[in-house]
Amino acid sequence: MVARHFKILFAAALISVVGVAAQAKDLIIGSRADPAIDPHYQWLSTNVAYSQHIFDSLVRKDAKAQWLPSLAVSWKAIDNLTWEMSLRKGVKFHDGSPFTADDVLFSFDRLSKVPNNPNPYTANVRGVKSIEKIDDHTIRIHTAKPNPLMMGPISNFFIVSKKVSEGASTQDFRTGKAAIGTGPYKFVSYNPGSELVVARNDDYWGEKEPWDKVRFKIIPNDQARVAALLGGDIDVIDFPPPTEVPAIEKNPNTVVFKSPSDRVIYLILDVGREDSPYVFAKDGSKIKNPMMDKRVRLAMSMAINRDAIVSRVMGGLAERQNQYIPKGFVGYNPDLPELEYNPEKAKKLLAEAGYPDGFALTVHCSNNRYVNDAKLCEVVGQMLTRIGIAMKVETMPKNIFFPKIATYKKVHFSLILIGWGNSSTGTAGPFLTSIFHTPDKKRRMGHANRAHYDDPAYDKMGEDAVQELDPEVRAKKMRDAMAYIVDKMVGIPMHTQYVIIGTRKGLVATPRVDENTIAMAIRPAK
Repeated sequence: MVARHFKILFAAALISVVGVAAQAKDLIIGSRADPAIDPHYQWLSTNVAYSQHIFDSLVRKDAKAQWLPSLAVSWKAIDNLTWEMSLRKGVKFHDGSPFTADDVLFSFDRLSKVPNNPNPYTANVRGVKSIEKIDDHTIRIHTAKPNPLMMGPISNFFIVSKKVSEGASTQDFRTGKAAIGTGPYKFVSYNPGSELVVARNDDYWGEKEPWDKVRFKIIPNDQARVAALLGGDIDVIDFPPPTEVPAIEKNPNTVVFKSPSDRVIYLILDVGREDSPYVFAKDGSKIKNPMMDKRVRLAMSMAINRDAIVSRVMGGLAERQNQYIPKGFVGYNPDLPELEYNPEKAKKLLAEAGYPDGFALTVHCSNNRYVNDAKLCEVVGQMLTRIGIAMKVETMPKNIFFPKIATYKKVHFSLILIGWGNSSTGTAGPFLTSIFHTPDKKRRMGHANRAHYDDPAYDKMGEDAVQELDPEVRAKKMRDAMAYIVDKMVGIPMHTQYVIIGTRKGLVATPRVDENTIAMAIRPAK
């Protein structure tokens, strides 16, 4: 009887172990952001991360932003304006159809044709005049000007199937009808605002994934996401707030992985419009935009206590910044001094500029895009209030915020908090030709100029830098351009945020400098 009872218990335990092992082959990731699914709709790093599961790009990046072969196995410059790429042979889309050069040409053409796109991916092929098919597995990319950094942005250019995607809408991707790529996972289902499910592609050309299925649970609320991890309901979470990191570290069943990211958080000021929508006198009457005066911009920068932001708001999981790219990136200028925190001097500068009593201003931010973005916005409002600027703070979900600061259009706001990632090239190049460059849709320049800044001298500096073929000369030109634009104080750099990933015990996560949370960077612990 005892022996029989033991056998029953042993069998039950074995079933339990087998069940756990089977479950362990699925990975559940708690993500703060809802995916676009369409890999050409709304260029955001979170959407880039999701796209990497279902689709491939010609070139991919590793965790440190180094370029690696993907659908292109090699590339070489034929001349200063032509790159030749050899495409990977034997690759099949999830429906079994072969990948060829025709799919690359179709994807390139589609980038600019996705309707109502709040942030197009076209900036990633800036300067590309055309893509020529040499044969089914060879293409040539023709550029308008020399572009030695082109392979970096191309890592965000995902290839879709011409056969499936021709005539397909963004909604067709969301339903799965057109969500057919060559990536390591296949689309299974998507419930907007709730869950995306993908399954391992056993016919993938690259390394096979350890997870049968990956479930992305959409949990925008930071505390709820942390609670789900601590409660054992999910395996991985992205972007836990710094204040919650100690709780994850102290829990015996969870682990934290962290590393500095490539993203600088900063304020963008409306410097190009006399009539800015959220600038008023303190009595509520309209006034000429004070931020057009450099002294006012400098005063606003001096009001920002970056050390306090890093230590108190970010819990030490950030690094203060004095320019728009992190240390170690090409174009970072080590000769630039730290930006001064001096509220009293700031008040004097406001008075010199003609605003001794300050003025009224609203800062707008997302509340679910960057680490602690809403709290950062509130703190910025408090700091600017202390120098006499009557501040209002308005935060909103990113799906509302970003369309209101859509590219190549007048921005709805006067002061915004935003971030910019720099890993696509590991240099200041994309920043110099995107953020404060005069908007030029035809040349895909200045696509993210939300300051309405127009400076031909700066435009030329940035363009010359990214087109320079000599690496040492290019680096110097980037440093010079960085010094120039920091001096103008069109934006106010604050800090570089950390990449933070929380996992259950038994997993190993590799934080990526580009902040992409991907299942391919999560592995069972050995």
